[in-house]
Amino acid sequence: MYQVMKDFLSEEQVRALFLIAQINVTGLWRRPNQYITYDQREDEQTTRSEAVYRESHPWWLVRTEWGMIEIGPRKRVIEVDWSDTKLPVIFQDTDPINVDNVTNDKYYFHAWDFEKLVIYLICTKQRLIESATVRDQVIAKKKADKEAHEKQVQEQGYEMRMVQVAPGVMVSQRVPNAERT
Repeated sequence: MYQVMKDFLSEEQVRALFLIAQINVTGLWRRPNQYITYDQREDEQTTRSEAVYRESHPWWLVRTEWGMIEIGPRKRVIEVDWSDTKLPVIFQDTDPINVDNVTNDKYYFHAWDFEKLVIYLICTKQRLIESATVRDQVIAKKKADKEAHEKQVQEQGYEMRMVQVAPGVMVSQRVPNAERT
């Protein structure tokens, strides 16, 4: 279980992993490896080895319906990061990712092998759906509240207008409705 990630992730493997997890991929881009396992020495041999490793063990940016997800090998694990989506995921205690006690946070997780990676991707997909639903409900509520407020203001004979209070500074103000005055 604790062996060095000798395999790289090919484009076909990444597509297959997301397909198995039933996550629709609408774009895929290769990136240099974002995690270097070599010492930070500046000698020529290390620099060449680092460049070869970065090129031969690529990371991938995967575009999904929620946004970009980054996936790539580290020294012993595969990292998946969805921080670009701005959708935090709260894994439940009973989710496989927490049962297995692997490194995870609201925007990333580590998987020790491809089998666990698929299981965690499936779990993450469900939590991303939940997070997106909550976000959409909050946006809809804010919109409905704004519309209700604007209607109430109009019924009182006012309207909301953007008013410049200083150079480059605009605020929303309640002003008498021009039609009623």
